[in-house]
This record gives sequence, structure tokens and C-alpha cells, in this order.
Amino acid sequence: MCFIQQKSGKRYSLRAEEIKHKYKSYKELKEDFADMNVALKTDTEIIADLIKKLNDSNSDKAAKLVLLEDLEYYLHQIDNAQLFCDNGGMSLLMKGLNDTDDDIKQKSAFVLGSALQSNPKVQIFAIESGVMQQLIRILSIDPNKETRKKLLYAVSSMIRHFPFAQQKFLELGGMSALVTLFGDSEDNSLKIKVITLLTDLYIEKTIAVSDTENSEKKKQYQQ
Repeated sequence: MCFIQQKSGKRYSLRAEEIKHKYKSYKELKEDFADMNVALKTDTEIIADLIKKLNDSNSDKAAKLVLLEDLEYYLHQIDNAQLFCDNGGMSLLMKGLNDTDDDIKQKSAFVLGSALQSNPKVQIFAIESGVMQQLIRILSIDPNKETRKKLLYAVSSMIRHFPFAQQKFLELGGMSALVTLFGDSEDNSLKIKVITLLTDLYIEKTIAVSDTENSEKKKQYQQ
């Protein structure tokens, strides 16, 4: 038995040594890429760089759209979205929502929706930062149907499966905004999105209230 364990341990050590020689460490990879004049960056470094460039007032529209597109890719990951908020990124998206250019506004709303989706920390941060009020206000008055669709996506990402956010949405006049949106729009696809959101929220609440195991969540939805 002892002999077998010793032999097994030796085999494990040899395998570990083999892997060590076969695969390089991150530090070694960075050094190799540096020798080739290729920068290898972590997500943290990339997000910080994107925020810095997006904050540059000299960036033109095309550059901003590319930066927002890159951000949308990275912010799907929960940790990256939280890091983005911690580094002041949310204020840049809020600024984008107020941009006079429809493309910038739409892309900012889309990036915001991606960051908010299934990410409670970012959702809370957004509510505390006044993003909810801003979304409801623009959703109520913006005439561009594509912008409204992107704004509705951001709202949906913020309030789904988050009763606290749903309560704030109602308190801040969110339902009135949806009614206005439904009445003003001649776009049936937008009306369907409104109906789908409300239906999903109703089903979500019904399931939560009937859940006998999660009493805290049940209490939140009942409120």
C-alpha cells in the first residue's frame, strides 16, 4: 500500500512537472508577447483602458461607438460589470444616455442593459446613482423608437427578478412611462415588448409568492 502511494505520488509529481514545462505562466506569456511587441492585458486592464478612452472628450462619434461595442462584450461578465461601476463607468453611460446623438444614446442604453442583467450589485449601484429615474424620464419623452427599445431593454434588465427595483420603478412613475410608450408608439414590436415585460413580471411575482421555501423573497414580492 505504501509502495503504491509513493509510486502514485511520484507519478503525480512527474505529471505536474510535465504540465509546468508544457504550459507557460501568465508572466512568461506577457514577456513573450512583449518581445513580439504584442500587449497581453487582463480584463481589468482592458476595462480601465476603455473607460479612460471613453472619458476622453476628444473622441469622435465613431471612436465612441467602437469603445461602447467593446465594453458591451466585456460587461456581460458579472465581475467585469462590477469592476466597471467601481471605476466610475456608470457615470459615463449616464452621460451617453443624455447624448444628442441617437446612435450614442442607443448604444449606451444597450451597454447599460448588458451590465445590469442578472447582476444585483450593479443593479443596486444603478438605482443609487439615479439611473432608474433617468431611464424612465427618457423613455417617456424620446421620440425615436429604436432608442426606446434599447431603453426598455435596460429597464427590463434592471427590474427582472429584483423586487426592490420593481418597487422603485413603480414609485418613480415607471408604469406611467410604459402606458405612454404603449399609447404613443405605432410600432407593434415595441408594444409586444411592453406586454411581454409586464406579463413576465406578473408570472415572476406569482411564482415567488407561491414559493413556500423562500419566505424572504415571498415577502419582498408581496410588498
